Amino acid sequence: MKNLLKPNQVAEIFGTSQSLVYQLAKDRKIRSVKLGDGKKSSIRFRMQDVEEYINNCIKEPLNGYNFLVQTRQRPRKGGKKNGAVST
Repeated sequence: MKNLLKPNQVAEIFGTSQSLVYQLAKDRKIRSVKLGDGKKSSIRFRMQDVEEYINNCIKEPLNGYNFLVQTRQRPRKGGKKNGAVST
């Protein structure tokens, strides 16, 4: 089949590492096709399964609002927060 993608191609589409693609396949979060058996086996992905995975990852905004997730900043060394200057 011409439409089968290699793990490195899927990683490029996702903008991530190949190891994450292998882990997603192992965890059965994305469908894959196993070719061969044993140590010489390899996996491939159908484009429609890659697109389905992407579509399932898209989160719809609640009530039309886009919420930004803010990460909590770690305090700087010395216990100073938010650029506070000690006197």
